[in-house]
Amino acid sequence: MITGLNRIGLTIDHTGVRYVKAKKKKGWEIEKSGFLPFAAGLIVEDQFTAVEELRNQLKHWVKAEKLTGAFVTVSIPTSQVIIRKLFIESSNAKELKQLIELEIETALHLPFEKPVYDYVIISSANDRSEVLVYVSPLKWIQQCVALLEGAGLKVKYAELASTALARAIKEKNDTKLESTMLINLDDSNIEIYMFHNSQPVFMRVMNEYEQLAIKETGLAPELIASINAEISRLLNFYQYSIHEGQSKITHTLVTGNVIGKEQLISEFSLLQPDMLVESQSFASSSPQMKGNEADEYRMAFGLAIRENKDKAINLLPERSINKKQFSAQLVVAGVLWFACLIVIVSLYAGASSSLQKQTKAADALTQSNALLEQELANLNKQSQLDVDPESVIKSIREHRQDAVAVLDQLQDHLPALAAIQTMEYSKPGSIALIVKFVDMKDVADYLSVLRTLPFSGGALLQGFTGTETQQIARFEMKWKGQLESETQDTTGTTEEGGVAANG
Repeated sequence: MITGLNRIGLTIDHTGVRYVKAKKKKGWEIEKSGFLPFAAGLIVEDQFTAVEELRNQLKHWVKAEKLTGAFVTVSIPTSQVIIRKLFIESSNAKELKQLIELEIETALHLPFEKPVYDYVIISSANDRSEVLVYVSPLKWIQQCVALLEGAGLKVKYAELASTALARAIKEKNDTKLESTMLINLDDSNIEIYMFHNSQPVFMRVMNEYEQLAIKETGLAPELIASINAEISRLLNFYQYSIHEGQSKITHTLVTGNVIGKEQLISEFSLLQPDMLVESQSFASSSPQMKGNEADEYRMAFGLAIRENKDKAINLLPERSINKKQFSAQLVVAGVLWFACLIVIVSLYAGASSSLQKQTKAADALTQSNALLEQELANLNKQSQLDVDPESVIKSIREHRQDAVAVLDQLQDHLPALAAIQTMEYSKPGSIALIVKFVDMKDVADYLSVLRTLPFSGGALLQGFTGTETQQIARFEMKWKGQLESETQDTTGTTEEGGVAANG
């Protein structure tokens, strides 16, 4: 059994920090909880505006709550998460991960730089996968992790607020979120989550009311009408835009302890007579809490009961995950010395192997060049046209390549950790290369380089095979002169005729 310190959920927003320490008997219960209120202006629109002040307050609070060194699961605000559905032409798990990363880096338009992401596979058939990708700005997560770790906590997971709330609801009444909408009411906004097959497919934050107004008067009738109208519009968007009329929300759960909540549910039920609309309360989640106090910790409770075996979304970058540290200085020094020795031996072995490969590649390129010259000579002999020998010799010299110089350029433009495995003369006027890379981005970068080399008349990616740690790509590169010759033969025109090769 994992200790209680590994069962702590924590939420942070403009109102303050809440945490729940959970324990499991017959079911999960709140063993301990706490709240640190923030002054206005420390967090504005989910952005940290006074990091040092926040860190100092958190550090004293963490120490007072005896949480120093504890592992926590933190929630990411809904406003900092974007959901995208992608269709990927692969069902292989390793290829799928690489292709999703390529899609996010090159084709997915996001309102922020340096995204961090996770995904779930919705369906996979006929070498085609449908996935839901959850993306968040790396900057926000790094700031949050640095803030909490600077206060003495250790962040283990960074999870969606929607999945944390869904887990808390499932723990309470074992509800499956098949085609379900969660409406989460807070003192300053409304968060709407729409689930399909237990996965959040749509999220929306509605900043419809002011905190003080809610505390004093609750949800006014005109505000309830406005909220219900907006929710109805989002339901239509879910049904007809996201699912193209194939699915609709059939069940709605409303959480939160806000004045006017029951009136909102009553009027929404009248607008949606075919939908089951229910109120969800967490008042009985902990026998130590009075009244509806547990409702304030519903999100933190859902974070705290996350199991290690859960396949829930985790947007914590690997470089931000705490690694095990060895306290003994002698052990650290020994490990570093041994690592340096391995690096030195590996570099020496790699240099020797690379020199042998370059020598073989140079020989192959020289042989290919010789074959090219021989074929040009044979074509000259077989031709029935009266060709001037001097022009043939001139043509051969113009197309002859310096094998060593060509190899050097091919080698110098390789991405980091890439290596040429084979190089051969495949057919007249082209060179075949097989190159090992670290990832797909390096494959694309090297293909672009091959097309811009001075002796290149174009390059094609013939295919690739890959694993999680490397990609083996096959390229074909035409000599520049050969490509021009083929183009002229195809069009039947030359520059003297005044017609360009591309028509």
